[in-house]
Amino acid sequence: MREGIFEKLLTEELDESLRFSELNPTFADVDKADQPHVFARHIGSVVTRALSEISEPPERIRTANAVLALLKSPQEMIVEPAQQLQRLRRDPGPGVLDRTSVRPATPLSEVALLTNAGNGEPSIGHELQAEIASADSVDLVCAFIRWSGVRLLGVSPLEWWGLVAR
Repeated sequence: MREGIFEKLLTEELDESLRFSELNPTFADVDKADQPHVFARHIGSVVTRALSEISEPPERIRTANAVLALLKSPQEMIVEPAQQLQRLRRDPGPGVLDRTSVRPATPLSEVALLTNAGNGEPSIGHELQAEIASADSVDLVCAFIRWSGVRLLGVSPLEWWGLVAR
């Protein structure tokens, strides 16, 4: 390992590699309140690596379900074939607005840095429109904004400043 600062859980593998290092490690106890998050992050990375090495989807599901069984979480078992809920909506009808018809290109479960750099990346305007259309509420914090950017969102000046309810 290189010199630097870390937040890496001490494992048997790490302990073994540090025995032969010229660098002096510094450790701190994991706070009892932080343990669930720290352990889950570590286990998540190990499980991700292990599942990535399995090429057949049914075997991945069996392996994931074996881990869940160890955790005594039968209600969380994965159903074959592996699927993700994408949306819930009402049947079309008078006065029913489908706010979920446009989906953001970036996963909802992950943080994404949108830069408008092109190269096949989703545009900030499209992603914000898709997120805002399906949101119950929106809190926006930005370092700067131009009116041309607000126009991309399809918001009037009065709505933007909160003078008219949307």
